[in-house]
Amino acid sequence: MRDGWDMARIMWVTGRRLTSDLASSTEIGLFDALKSRGHDIEIHYPGDSDKIPFESDGVQPSLRNSGLRGFKSRLASKSAIKIIADASKSDAPDLFVDWRLVPWMGAELSNYPANWFIIDRGPPADDGILGRLQWRYWMKSWRMAGDSASGGMVVSDEHEKIVRPYSGQKIPICSLSGGVRKSKISSQRRIKPNEILNLVYIGRIDKNRGVKDLISILDWAEKRNIVLNMHIAGEGDESESLRSDYRITHHGFIDSEDVHLLLSECDIGLLPMPPGPVWSTSSPLKLAEYAAAGLAVVGVNHPGHLLPESREWMDLGPVHDWWSKGISRFSELSPEEWNGVHNSATSAARELTFERLAERLEEFMESV
Repeated sequence: MRDGWDMARIMWVTGRRLTSDLASSTEIGLFDALKSRGHDIEIHYPGDSDKIPFESDGVQPSLRNSGLRGFKSRLASKSAIKIIADASKSDAPDLFVDWRLVPWMGAELSNYPANWFIIDRGPPADDGILGRLQWRYWMKSWRMAGDSASGGMVVSDEHEKIVRPYSGQKIPICSLSGGVRKSKISSQRRIKPNEILNLVYIGRIDKNRGVKDLISILDWAEKRNIVLNMHIAGEGDESESLRSDYRITHHGFIDSEDVHLLLSECDIGLLPMPPGPVWSTSSPLKLAEYAAAGLAVVGVNHPGHLLPESREWMDLGPVHDWWSKGISRFSELSPEEWNGVHNSATSAARELTFERLAERLEEFMESV
């Protein structure tokens, strides 16, 4: 923790299920980083007490855990209201609230006696009726935050641009990208792959994330006699269709340690998410994890996939065949060039550690 700022007391309520959501690595990583820097922090989430995702004081599966799609956040918010009411009685801590829970907590948040901050790790990604309903709640959350929150956290400058029409200009906003643990940054020298390139995608296996392109990549490679292994990890609405393709090794949902192991055995990380208001404003956690493992990265070219100084280890292409140039390029690298890819990627990862994000968050909280 920086000199000149007292230790903060922070209570964080999130709608993410820390035991079953790959994207929850951000909450867990930031929680640990803030705690290690001397802050008194606790996090409340929907879950089961016998499945706490890591051993640490202050991790509490105290929000109602429902399996009903469309009702999960509303039911979790009822538990959060009681927790917040108890915290408000004396010496209230600073409060972090996941945007999913905000719409049903208006009175409690507008009357909260200390600073509260809305946490938005990305707008709704679901399609259909549920997605449209979630977008209404997302807009409502930011309107409420604009009226009474002390600040907000988003994942990128592009993300802030779509937030501002609903939040207004008064609320301070801090951009915190996807992050990675410092201990996960690979120090091993990257060697040239064998004749078979190992490609990997980690995250939700959903149609709206462009994952059907993974099959197109394999078809494209076969026509050109390029031999690839394709690994995917996660679950979603396209899991079964990809699992049925014998060319794909589907690892299902795996924990963060197994993700780290899988990435260490691969060469190229994939970012198939298409342009649009969700993915173009995102900061994919998987990008930070690919970088930490020293992987080359191939993906769709849009602002959500861009990082500064990433030309050597990233190759982004047009949406219709985003993979072709990058895979062709990386398949021809020499051992020295592969080591350069590794060094550039891990150098980028050092700017994305949760420790760096915690420092930025401290500065933001101090400024409001």
